[in-house]
Amino acid sequence: MDFCNLLTILLYHRHEREIHPEFIAPELPTQTDNDLSDDSMFNYHQCKMAFGLLIRGFEDAVKEGDGRRLFEIYKLLLLIYKSHKHPKYASVTLHYLIKVCAILPEFEAERLEWNRVVNLHGGKACNIPLDLLKEHQNKLLKILWKGLGPNLDEQSAARIAGTLDAVELTLHNIDADC
Repeated sequence: MDFCNLLTILLYHRHEREIHPEFIAPELPTQTDNDLSDDSMFNYHQCKMAFGLLIRGFEDAVKEGDGRRLFEIYKLLLLIYKSHKHPKYASVTLHYLIKVCAILPEFEAERLEWNRVVNLHGGKACNIPLDLLKEHQNKLLKILWKGLGPNLDEQSAARIAGTLDAVELTLHNIDADC
């Protein structure tokens, strides 16, 4: 059984166990190696569906702020990165997993695992990744620097960077009022 078929079966059964514990999942029909090699269109779409489910699970874990589920998805992504020859992604993911499991003290490892998202507006499933928040802040900072025009120097740039949180809060309040 190839990787995509195994991933599809695992995700299907885990969903049924966690979301619908009263439902007994039927066994999926198994195919022989000859059947798998003959139907390349089926194999392609099955891999595409499995990867899509994995991405959906990742996005949902981020929105919900579920650090443990993100950790489990990263373990699976490490295998995918390694098998599809993406060494940079694999090494970054492995470094994160090793930090959480072995390098950091338990308290810091838990903070690293659970503090990867932020909820700016409140409510359920409204979290965004911290790196996306930082990208938004960088864009706002560049807009403010561009507004200085020829008056941009190191001192004024540092002064504006120091007031970024207050500017963001003011913009958010104006948006809420309008």
